[in-house]
Amino acid sequence: MPRRFSACLVFVLLGLIAPAPSFAWQCRVGVAGGFAAGFAGLLSRCGIPHEFVLDHQLEEPQVLARYDALLLCSVYPSLLPEIAAPLEQYVRNGGTVLFGSTYPLAAFACEQKVAGEEPLLAWYCRQSPPARRSAGTAEPAQAKGPLAPEWTERAPSLVVQNRVSFAFPGGEVLAKYAEVSVPDAEKQKNLPEAAPGDPAMVRVPRGKGYYVVSGPALGVGMGLYGVYADALVLGLVRMMTGGRAIPQLSAEGLHLDRRQSAEGARAPATPAEEWQPVLPGAGDRDPVRPAAPGGQANLPEGFVAAFDQPEPEFAAFGAYLPKEGEGSLLLNCANAQHYYALRFTPGRITLVGVTGGKSRTYGETPVGEGTERVPFVVKERGNKLSVFLPGAARLQIQDEPLWEGAVGYQGKALTEWRFQPVAPLYFADDFMRTAGQQGEWKTISGEWALDAAEKPETSANPFTYRAKAGGEALAVAGYGFWDTYRSRAVVRPDQAGGAVGLVAYYLKPDTYWLFRARVNDTATSFRDGFELVRVVDGVSEVLAKTPGALVKNQWYELSVRLIDKWTGAYVDGQKVLTAEDTHFSGGKIGLWAQGAATFDDVKVASAYSQEEPPEVFRGSMPAYAGVIDQDTWAGPATEWRADPGQQGLFWNNGLFFGETGVRYHGDVLQQDRATVSLLLMPEQSVSADGYRLEAARSGDAIRFTLSGPGGAEAARVSVTDQPPSFSLRRAGGRVIAQINGEDRLNVPAKNGPPSPWRLGFRAERAKPRISSFTYWSDHTANDTFQAAPCKWWIGRGTWDQTSRWSCQPEWSWYGGVSPVNGANYEGPAVIWSKSRFSGDQCLEFYTGPKMMPKPQGNGTLEQMRDFNATLCGDGKDVRSGYAFLVGPAGADKAQLLRNGQVVAEAAFFVPREGHNRWLHLSAKRLGNEVSLDFDGQTLLAYHDPNPLPGGHAALWTEANGIIVPRVTLHYAAQEGEPLSLTLSSPPEDPDAGKDLGQAQTFADSMEGWSSFDDQATPVLDPTIFKATPGSLAYRYQPRAGAFPVLLSPALKIAGAKTVSFAVRCSVADEVVFTLMETDRSRYIHTVKLKPNEWQVVSLPLSRFELSPDSADENGQLDAAELVHFTVTDMDTVKVWQGRQKEAPERTVWLDDLKFS
Repeated sequence: MPRRFSACLVFVLLGLIAPAPSFAWQCRVGVAGGFAAGFAGLLSRCGIPHEFVLDHQLEEPQVLARYDALLLCSVYPSLLPEIAAPLEQYVRNGGTVLFGSTYPLAAFACEQKVAGEEPLLAWYCRQSPPARRSAGTAEPAQAKGPLAPEWTERAPSLVVQNRVSFAFPGGEVLAKYAEVSVPDAEKQKNLPEAAPGDPAMVRVPRGKGYYVVSGPALGVGMGLYGVYADALVLGLVRMMTGGRAIPQLSAEGLHLDRRQSAEGARAPATPAEEWQPVLPGAGDRDPVRPAAPGGQANLPEGFVAAFDQPEPEFAAFGAYLPKEGEGSLLLNCANAQHYYALRFTPGRITLVGVTGGKSRTYGETPVGEGTERVPFVVKERGNKLSVFLPGAARLQIQDEPLWEGAVGYQGKALTEWRFQPVAPLYFADDFMRTAGQQGEWKTISGEWALDAAEKPETSANPFTYRAKAGGEALAVAGYGFWDTYRSRAVVRPDQAGGAVGLVAYYLKPDTYWLFRARVNDTATSFRDGFELVRVVDGVSEVLAKTPGALVKNQWYELSVRLIDKWTGAYVDGQKVLTAEDTHFSGGKIGLWAQGAATFDDVKVASAYSQEEPPEVFRGSMPAYAGVIDQDTWAGPATEWRADPGQQGLFWNNGLFFGETGVRYHGDVLQQDRATVSLLLMPEQSVSADGYRLEAARSGDAIRFTLSGPGGAEAARVSVTDQPPSFSLRRAGGRVIAQINGEDRLNVPAKNGPPSPWRLGFRAERAKPRISSFTYWSDHTANDTFQAAPCKWWIGRGTWDQTSRWSCQPEWSWYGGVSPVNGANYEGPAVIWSKSRFSGDQCLEFYTGPKMMPKPQGNGTLEQMRDFNATLCGDGKDVRSGYAFLVGPAGADKAQLLRNGQVVAEAAFFVPREGHNRWLHLSAKRLGNEVSLDFDGQTLLAYHDPNPLPGGHAALWTEANGIIVPRVTLHYAAQEGEPLSLTLSSPPEDPDAGKDLGQAQTFADSMEGWSSFDDQATPVLDPTIFKATPGSLAYRYQPRAGAFPVLLSPALKIAGAKTVSFAVRCSVADEVVFTLMETDRSRYIHTVKLKPNEWQVVSLPLSRFELSPDSADENGQLDAAELVHFTVTDMDTVKVWQGRQKEAPERTVWLDDLKFS
């Protein structure tokens, strides 16, 4: 990185401040050059409309004409001959240009004249002699100069490379040097230096406009060295735009020095308010207990209360001593007419309930003669009360009213009591702690150690937990009463031939559940690659297994979910195993390895909690972000853009699908007549066809108005709470306004929700803070790699947390390097999204070159080339799908490939100065339009008459190394299994891969398909299909007394191993697929669907589970015995069982069904 210079400079300002003009508001500032981010970051924080202008656009008069002012900082010297004349014409037509550079300027030939004169930049570069690089402070000389009232005090040191200490023709001196210091003066002794009193900033009129020529390179000082020149630059842009460019936000952010992170500046990494949106149907079960008729009474005489007050969820541990006689445990005891009881007698233990004075026995278990001690556990969770006894015995009450009431016990035969109220379970550990500390973890076996970065405050993910063992390594955390939870950890196997896993319900070193995954060098499965193992008193028994494998050096998310006697095991969110067992009632969690492995990001929560909460953007900056990060990928204000045509209006940069919304929580509405509006608008029409929630101060109240398409008022409400929080969100087919945590305005979305959507806000007579706005989406995946990169698959190259600069190795982000072949880097370095996305999608990412050691060992290599991305790829070939190439092989161009063929290309001057620059790219596939943006400007655009349906996204480079601090994916739909499982090749099997016939595409036939319900008949639908025209449509309504099920013709699929199909449903639901054997045993698999979105399913038949209400004599699915494939849904099942009265009519579409 460039060296840091210290010096002293003073600006002496001359001139008068012009009165504010009166005109319709319109403003756009352009920023350009190698260090333009310093300007852009400030303008974003202040809410001033601006755009990046690409180097080649500086030659295009029609582009320059869009801007009221241009701020140029360190344009590459070789470009100056090409841009001098277009900039001159722009200024003479009324534009204004700020020009400063850290490059030494040299004379160049410019044959083109403008208005008969040589362009000013050509004249300046010829006149400007080489100068010593120095720096200094700045202060205004006059209180009412052109840059006042913004700039009135001394500014700190600014980098000075070029002098302006000579007379410009017609120039007006705006600033002068006061003090100057020069580092390395001896090395620069033959060069002249700027002296105190010399001009430092000059305004030079040309035609209708003017230049401001600056010796200090303001953008470099602000964007690289953390110089506080905000007031000076705000004064400049206000002056250069005639008073139009004024702040519209209350600016936030940190003033970081060159080597300081947000953590180092003691800034909070997250805002104080940890608000989280909850999607419909998500979240923990409501533990509130109903009050029993007759009210609450005291416990009967002789009973001891376990808790001071009723607890909705609890665990009770104790032991029964039969030789001591009888005992009783009262549960949910409201009064003498409403309670449950666990009764202990020498011969048996009985669970009874009393409702309205009537007694009912729910279960009993014998106590063997001569038994001295019977340990037991009683747990109440949700609508279930369970009693766990030795062995597999248990008693249970479910779906009965569990009253709000006391818990108490009686009798000396009951002993060893321990009562534990249970709060909502949540545990998280990213291992951020001092080296040597174990935190919550206890080592049971093997070696466990914390691995920390050298300088954690400047690293994206500085801490991991490493295991090493010749045999097995086990570390545990948590409490023995934990149960009904989902435990998750991210793991990277570091050694092939071993295994990694998660432990659940740990009771002691030789008793626990284990989800075990074997590790291979390649993506080749083992027959027993994934196993669920029960370990009791040191005896291991595999209860479920399936082929699979994890690959060494890849990151995975492993998880287990435990509900009652059911356990499920997951890899990267995909369920791979299930088993049932009654031996365990709860226990601790654990990390397990056989060999070497690295763990990170452990989370434990209720098994009923929201699996994947929506991505939430909170308006905060990561703790490890530095000065160049704040102005680009890490700055919350850079996620929004000020509209240049409407004052106070801001749009988010993202494209949003699915459930999405925006929330405001701030205090500007306390100001008289202040208004804040939240906007939810279709992408193609951001004015009339969307929704607006306006909050307007009116006296002591705030009036909320929700308006719909065309501006029609939908609803209105007023509140007096101060200050309010409110949000506008799209949820399914409705638009909802929430005020202070309550849904207050709720209207149906007109004509169905279009996609994608834009989020925005507008403030009138107020300047809000950007941190007051939170937005979210359940179809957005954002990764700053603060957590382990488990959502990405390393396709080739070396990818890890790595330093960008060899000169400052303490700064690290996620990055990749191409493989080395002899004296060169060769081939791609690529990461693929594990998720497969279909339909519209947008891949937005920031990147920069990585300094790499030269393979031959003499120095470093840093290349501004091959910043590439792929959409709709196959997960293997980076040139499959749509491939976007920026600077391929170092060429000054950008290319778009469709399945390997170039379909669009554009000349593009790839920036030469990238050492301290983050590049911002956005690749999009929206309908038939495919495009690539670079720093907000469109580089490539292509109309595809037959757009690719979907695939995996990739980030990659070629024969190079890149750093990726942030990547964001917006997508219409996510489908199929993760790439980490689909890439796995099956173990050797003579029948594997055998084709069992053509896929049923339903293009022209549905022969043999039928329905159990006479009122629901399957039909061919030629209008809706996944790939080839045509699908099977099944329209029905779940209703009492009927059981609509779609039934396949007789199957002949002996030897089948897998099934694949595409499915879609008109409503959000869980669709149930069943494989039926000749003996009527049924194996099921459920797929959760969002309304009107196709999902492609491909899975081994072994993933189908025996239905809870079915039995199979051999306990395993046999493809040779399969006779039918059926389709229904969970709403139908619930209505049939009487758990639900009715459900809306729906259509399920099935396409491309194939067994193989």
